[in-house]
Amino acid sequence: MSVATTFEPFDREDVFYDLETWAGMFEPVVKDNPGAADSLALLLYKIIRVLSTGEGGAETVINTLKLGVEWIYPFSAAHKMSFKLYLYYLECVLTPQDFPEDLLRGAIERAEAKAREIESQADGEDSQ
Repeated sequence: MSVATTFEPFDREDVFYDLETWAGMFEPVVKDNPGAADSLALLLYKIIRVLSTGEGGAETVINTLKLGVEWIYPFSAAHKMSFKLYLYYLECVLTPQDFPEDLLRGAIERAEAKAREIESQADGEDSQ
């Protein structure tokens, strides 16, 4: 069965991004760029199609999305900022507490601790 024949109806309330969020995240990219709009729509449609088959495509979708996140990273603000920090490191103008490895290590450790905390809270809620 094709996705097109089963596209409507769907539950517009059971989403993790509402229309306002989609607009905020993607309108600047797709508004005046039909090629980007088509590429994003094709990606989403392919994900829908693979997940709709129910034939174990979820792992492929997850791997594809992870690869996409990895590929997008060099275009991100975080990447640009980390590269600028690295350049200052190479110029020897950073104080030791601002070395990229130390800053990132601390941020990663705090994020991992927070993720463990959230996960343990969720596990506690699941067992109740």
